[in-house]
Amino acid sequence: MITCWFWESACRIDYPAWVQAIGSVVAIGIAIWLPQRQRRHDFNLRKNSQSHIGHHFSQQINAIFDAAYTASKNLQKGEFKGQAEKLQDLIELSRAFQIDTFHYDKMAGFLRIRAGAIELKIAIDEFKGANTASAAENVSQIFDKIKGDIFWQGINLPEWAAQPKID
Repeated sequence: MITCWFWESACRIDYPAWVQAIGSVVAIGIAIWLPQRQRRHDFNLRKNSQSHIGHHFSQQINAIFDAAYTASKNLQKGEFKGQAEKLQDLIELSRAFQIDTFHYDKMAGFLRIRAGAIELKIAIDEFKGANTASAAENVSQIFDKIKGDIFWQGINLPEWAAQPKID
């Protein structure tokens, strides 16, 4: 009211209408911002979850390669063939991953690791048991293709894979 004494035009402004207009603009802004923030938050949660799952998958594949190599070196044909079932389970599980949340480098590494697992499963399935030394060499060759990706996931390589080959 005091402003009316100084500025007569200030008394003619409809303050409730201005408060409502400003409040409406703020409400629209929040209505746009909040779902976007929620989607970003959900995406980051899914990304972190998939990263942990991918890391665990890589650890399991690493362990299976180690077991297959050790079994083939120690002439344990039954144990060597037994790794195929474990690989099949992991391969099936990996198909359910939503790799769209992976960083592109990790996604490429994950896909190479999965391809290596599939290649090892095929090699084990085709193994006739005639020469386990050649099976160990085959496992080693397949693992060489993916060991950089497994190491990049922060997983310690088996001793036999970490050693440089001497020809």
